Amino acid sequence: MEGVSFRPALGGQFCTGADTPYTPERNGMIERFFRNLKEECVWQHNFRSFAEARQAINRWIEHYNEERPHQSLGYLSPRQYRERQQVQLVA
Repeated sequence: MEGVSFRPALGGQFCTGADTPYTPERNGMIERFFRNLKEECVWQHNFRSFAEARQAINRWIEHYNEERPHQSLGYLSPRQYRERQQVQLVA
């Protein structure tokens, strides 16, 4: 489906036509995630098996999604950020 892209901003429509070529800047959030995954997990281990790698990566993703401070969240972990948001909604 070359030349077809999904556009959530357009109500979830598939659009065709000329689109700019892929560059990392177009998908910065996911590029940053994979860079962090490699730097903080994959390159820190010498995995002996695929199963060992999968287990370590799954642990890292859980840490990333729950405990690791994120700059975009004011250096709070996602868990802390959610808790703070819930407190603000109740108050």
